[in-house]
Amino acid sequence: MKKIILPSLSNIQMEIINGSLLGDGSLSGVRNKNWNWKFTKGQSQFDTKKISKKSYMDWHFKMLQPYSSKISKGTSKSKIVMKNNLIVNTKTNFIQSYKFSFTTKCNETWTNLSKKWYLWKNGKPFLKNNKIVKIIPKDLVLTPLSVCVWFMDDGYLDSKNGNAKFCTHGFTWEECEF
Repeated sequence: MKKIILPSLSNIQMEIINGSLLGDGSLSGVRNKNWNWKFTKGQSQFDTKKISKKSYMDWHFKMLQPYSSKISKGTSKSKIVMKNNLIVNTKTNFIQSYKFSFTTKCNETWTNLSKKWYLWKNGKPFLKNNKIVKIIPKDLVLTPLSVCVWFMDDGYLDSKNGNAKFCTHGFTWEECEF
C-alpha cells in the first residue's frame, strides 16, 4: 500500500478532531504499521426520533478534506426502546436502528494523534478488555468548536432541569476534572 502524503491538519480541523475524540470518534488501524491508522466516527439514528445524522457526517466529510474517505450507512436491530424520551435497554423490544460512519484515509497523522489520545506501553497501544484505552491529552485546549462537536457526539439536554450534560463514562475522574 502506498503511503499518502497529506498537508497538516488546520486549526479548525484539529478542533473538530479533538471534539470528536472526546465524543464518538476513534483512531484505529493496523497497529504494526505506524502510518496505517485512520480516524473514524459513527452516529446512530433511531426510527423513533426520525432525526437525520447524515448531514452531521456530511459536514465532517467536507470539513476534514483532503483526509476524508467515505461515509457508510448500516442497519441493525438493537435491544432498545424509547421510554420518557430516554433510550432504555430491554431484553424483549427490538428497534431498527441506522448508523452512519465517517472514515478518513489512513495516514501517519492519525498515528501521531493516537500517541496523544491513547495509553501506550512498550511501544504499543495498551489494551483493556480487548479495547485500546483512550485518554485525554494533557495539552488539550477546549474551544467553542471542539465543545460543540463533543456535545453533538456525546452530549444531551436534561429536559427535567434544563442542563446540558456530557457523557464521560470512558474517562477517569481526574480526566473529567481536567
